[in-house]
Amino acid sequence: MAVEKKNYWLRHIILVIIVAIVLFPMVWLISTSIRRDQAAFSPKLFSSRITLQHYRNLLFPERSIPRLILDVQEATYLLGRFRDKSEEKIISTVERYMNKFDKLMAESEGLVSTIDDSFSSLSEELNNSGLSEAISTINAIRKDDLELVEQRLLELKLDKNSELYLYALGNILNKTKPSIKDKYLFYVSNSGEYGKEVLTLAEELKKTYGEILNKRDELLTLLETENFDEKPLVIESLKRTEKYLSEKGVEYSSWRKTEWFKVINKYLRTLEKEIPEERANIINATRKAMYNSFKAANSLWDDFAEAHNALVNGLLDLKEKALGPRFVEYEETTQRLDEIAAKKSAIEKTLEKDELAIKEIEDALETVTPIIVPEAERLKILRTTIEKSLKETAPESPSSTLSDFFEKLRELYSRVETVKDSIEKLNLKDSTLYAGVADLYTELNWFLSNETKISAFSDDPDVKRAIDIFEVSRANIERALPDLIFTLNEAKEINEKVMAMKNNLITLSKESGVLQQKISELQEGYLTALQKLENCKQGIELGFVKKLANKPINSIDDAATYFENAADIIETYFDKKKNLRYRAYTWYEDFQRAYQEALEGSRVLSSAITTLSKMKENLESKIYDYIHLRFLGTQITLETFTNMVDSYNKSFQIFNARYQRLLALFRIFWIIRQTMQHSTATS
Repeated sequence: MAVEKKNYWLRHIILVIIVAIVLFPMVWLISTSIRRDQAAFSPKLFSSRITLQHYRNLLFPERSIPRLILDVQEATYLLGRFRDKSEEKIISTVERYMNKFDKLMAESEGLVSTIDDSFSSLSEELNNSGLSEAISTINAIRKDDLELVEQRLLELKLDKNSELYLYALGNILNKTKPSIKDKYLFYVSNSGEYGKEVLTLAEELKKTYGEILNKRDELLTLLETENFDEKPLVIESLKRTEKYLSEKGVEYSSWRKTEWFKVINKYLRTLEKEIPEERANIINATRKAMYNSFKAANSLWDDFAEAHNALVNGLLDLKEKALGPRFVEYEETTQRLDEIAAKKSAIEKTLEKDELAIKEIEDALETVTPIIVPEAERLKILRTTIEKSLKETAPESPSSTLSDFFEKLRELYSRVETVKDSIEKLNLKDSTLYAGVADLYTELNWFLSNETKISAFSDDPDVKRAIDIFEVSRANIERALPDLIFTLNEAKEINEKVMAMKNNLITLSKESGVLQQKISELQEGYLTALQKLENCKQGIELGFVKKLANKPINSIDDAATYFENAADIIETYFDKKKNLRYRAYTWYEDFQRAYQEALEGSRVLSSAITTLSKMKENLESKIYDYIHLRFLGTQITLETFTNMVDSYNKSFQIFNARYQRLLALFRIFWIIRQTMQHSTATS
């Protein structure tokens, strides 16, 4: 009985668990369907933010703006469900749709106002408590950076007076564009006597920049009391002056073309002719002083760049003193080894092409074989025929002569001999062509060797017949020889080139082996010296971070300067991911960009609401007349409907895209802020 009771409860417990598992997805589905907005993504099963709006939208959907516009269009054109409606019914329906449109526009205006207020409140909160939190957090990180840097500098033990230190500076400056920024000038200031000219020119540049802006401000002050048509253009042009002055150069040519000639000089010269001479002279002198300062700044930047190059070259010339001759020898050896590898690669590619060309030539030579081999065989047969005739008694005085025949035969023999030698030099003795040419050479040689005997039998019918046949063969051979000789000469040139390249490869390979052995001997010392150099470069860069980290961060601009100059260096040498380590600053910058997105989105939405409202007013002023004309049988088409839909789609697509990006950003901001507050509370 006890066992049955136990099994009874066990079965019911199992059934309850199964029912809970089966029903849980349904409960979750219903719970999610009644949540508001982003609460739908909450991990909690039930939320306090509930609504039935989703069910209302499903069962009783409201018309959107595009749908309303299309409904009004359908009613105006008496289409679809409005085809059989009366004029009064359609006018009533259109009035209802127009009122609904006004309501949606009012709701949209309220949405814009809510968004603007929300973002303004959030921005104000972040700029108050959030900004102070960010600055406080970044200051704590700055102090931590300072401790890390000071500890590492103690370990590195740099000697700022050593050639190694100066050469390391040269390496850093060689990868840095000249500028009047603190980072560049810090490096230059550590180069001692080498950097004096650069520092002097940097000060002159800063001074000249100041003179340009001072003269600009004087001009703005002078123009305050002047009235002329082009004054707004001149004022805007003068206010753009900073755009052409940067820490890395001056855009003199662009300023001269865009601002000076087209605006400032052009309109102020006209003004000077129309105002009292004394005041005109003051404006003229100030205008020219500004121009001359711009010109001087441009010239100074040229000198500054030259001084930078001279500084870098002077510091890099210390390589052998800083790292030793064996370091330089290692680098020169590796450079020569790289050159050899590049040469070998180029030769091997050319060699591959030329060997392929030789193969193609060999194939081309084989096309002559069907001519040479049969003709050589024919000469063998003719020789046999003539040999039989030569065994008989020779006539005392033949009536014909074969001198012309043998003269041509000697020329042919010489050319065949040349062809035979060329084929031998190309190592093609095993080819069918060579066998045919060799046979041809042998037969021609026999004929020339027996010239006297053959000439004595020139009247013999068999000999005459053989000579006639020989002439045909000679003509065939003569036709084939020019192309054969040309192809062989081409093959000879390529073959000589190939042999030279192979010899060059052998020489380069031997040199490469010697250099690799040399590198093996020098490598350990080189790596040791290289590590010293890298440590020195690290110490120089960390020295700049130390200078920055010693200065408290009092504003977001200070934080920006610190992040810009220190973050990459800290990440490089301490493996601290900058976007995580300095997120107290980066999230604020991201928020400012997002806030501008919000303002732009609101502007787009407000503009769309204004445009659509004006279009609707324009449409409403004439739509009832058009409906009446429709009922009178007049066909009318209004472009206003299409323009309204297009305007809505264009504007609201832009707004929605910005709004979605903002939602994603603000979710991230909220998480980061919570993390920061938690970190601050913990510390």
